[in-house]
Amino acid sequence: STSLRRALAVLTAGGRTAYLFQVPSYGSGDVTDSFPERSDPRRIAALNQIFVDVARSMGHVQIVDWRSLVCPGGHRAEEIDGVHLWQPDEQHLTDAGAVVVWKWWLPQLHAGK
Repeated sequence: STSLRRALAVLTAGGRTAYLFQVPSYGSGDVTDSFPERSDPRRIAALNQIFVDVARSMGHVQIVDWRSLVCPGGHRAEEIDGVHLWQPDEQHLTDAGAVVVWKWWLPQLHAGK
């Protein structure tokens, strides 16, 4: 968390707000992935807790709970309103999926949440 804190300190210098997006639930992904632990729900929960702890301890850092959109009830959504969210690696958003997330988050950002 030290590296994360340093990076956030740079981003929030001068009173700017930094937004941390939680780690989503990943799919099974590529079986040849050199880092299969990435999909471990315990690892994801631990990373998200680190993000929450860091955000609470620093000024001008906010958590974006996009998991409520892409992992409602803790279960990964494959699509929203007919838009497929995930690239074949099951970890990164498709372009259309990114637009869905942006449209969800933009009103919250404008509202200062």
